[in-house]
Amino acid sequence: MSAETEDLKPWRDYEAIYNRPDPSAYFRALEPLGYRQPDVVTGFLQEYGASIAARLDRSRLRILDFGCGYGAFGAVLRHRLAMEDLYARFRAERPARFLEEDQSFFAEHRGSGPDVDLGGIDIAERAVAYAEACGLIDQGFSEDLTERDPGPALKAFFAETDLVLETGAVYQHVSGCYARLLDSSPRRPWFLFGPRGDADTGPLAAILEQQGYRLEVVSSHQRRYRRFSDAEEQADSEANMLALGRRIEEHSKAGWFVNPLILARPEAEAAVVPIEAWRF
Repeated sequence: MSAETEDLKPWRDYEAIYNRPDPSAYFRALEPLGYRQPDVVTGFLQEYGASIAARLDRSRLRILDFGCGYGAFGAVLRHRLAMEDLYARFRAERPARFLEEDQSFFAEHRGSGPDVDLGGIDIAERAVAYAEACGLIDQGFSEDLTERDPGPALKAFFAETDLVLETGAVYQHVSGCYARLLDSSPRRPWFLFGPRGDADTGPLAAILEQQGYRLEVVSSHQRRYRRFSDAEEQADSEANMLALGRRIEEHSKAGWFVNPLILARPEAEAAVVPIEAWRF
């Protein structure tokens, strides 16, 4: 479940916004906030995806998009599109046969981005089904890893995964979900994530470090995540940042959440290539 659905007042009705066959309500709610994390992560992979694949000795990366929702990351990565284009697409009146038209739209805008095998996992089964139907992900998994271990199909996909990424997960649940994935396989993929400054990432860092990972910041400056929904959210979020021991100016700028990208790699691999080689 996306962090965008967790803390914004318009998102209280989960089924009405985040788990519908048609993603338009989701994108219409996000547009005023300028949510753009899929753009940021895509930028990193466009610059370094080929180098990472070469480092891992893979002809193409296998990526698992954690909390994939309607596949916004895959829409940006695989098409000549940015989040602004998705907002423009979904603000218009929707036809009855929206799925067929969306499939045609994405097919027409298919780009020549990084060649990856892309899976997506989210508890919202309708959102995952939409992303898969439109080719925004290759394989979808609607599983709740907060409640149970990965099923056979997800376990098999993860066993060959090179990179797990997230562009808006709920961090109070992420650590347990990642622990279940790591316990399901000896595979140790890389992890790429961009937490907001008011997210408690301590449990996640502890899980990954226990599993032999090194966590390092790869972005050379904080990038815009989304706008605060209102002054109340900004005040609450900044109070949480202080409570977590963080400097507000590093995570809140001009009415926006700003955040870094963090790369987690197994210690042995991190020792070979210093983090400076992956900064952007």
